[in-house]
Amino acid sequence: MECKTVAEAKNLSGLRLALTVGGPAPWSMAAKSILHVKKIPYVPVAQHGGEANEELLAWTGHRNAPVAVYNNEPPRTGWRISGKYLRNGGQNKRSVSGPNLPGTACGLIPAYVQRTTVVQIH
Repeated sequence: MECKTVAEAKNLSGLRLALTVGGPAPWSMAAKSILHVKKIPYVPVAQHGGEANEELLAWTGHRNAPVAVYNNEPPRTGWRISGKYLRNGGQNKRSVSGPNLPGTACGLIPAYVQRTTVVQIH
């Protein structure tokens, strides 16, 4: 996969995903896999592990990867699962929808691709 530079990617539209290149990158691989399974197109952007990544920091506010940027929305990073989506009065299933949902890359994927998701809690 050929990644764009930050300079090339920041003026593009659509979903841009900063991914670690040049070494092991389990979180980047996980983000790519989620987008692949959900058939969501994106432009890969190079983040260099262990380096300063000053351009990425200036664009997204983050040096690390993965970082997702959709159009002019704020950059999204992390793997948060908010407890409020998982609580349902003792039930182990709940239909949820909205930003930062389990099953939607936990906040990495913008709202335009999110659908109602059934969460199974073990």
